[in-house]
Amino acid sequence: MMNPSSSSAAAAQQQQLQELTVAKSELTHGDTSGLVYVQSSVGAAFLVTPRQEALRQVEEKIVSLSNQGQR
Repeated sequence: MMNPSSSSAAAAQQQQLQELTVAKSELTHGDTSGLVYVQSSVGAAFLVTPRQEALRQVEEKIVSLSNQGQR
């Protein structure tokens, strides 16, 4: 049986995975060239980033979170 804190962490991880999946969808819809604004963490400044680089970062985070969830 899972304790409440691990259940809460799993829910937060699932929420973050869903948000990253939506971000990936938005980055791959339509024109995939050009620049986008990326915020690396809450409170950080938005940086102008090539769309393909932002997509690569999102995909890496998705893989990382998926691997953590399988443990």
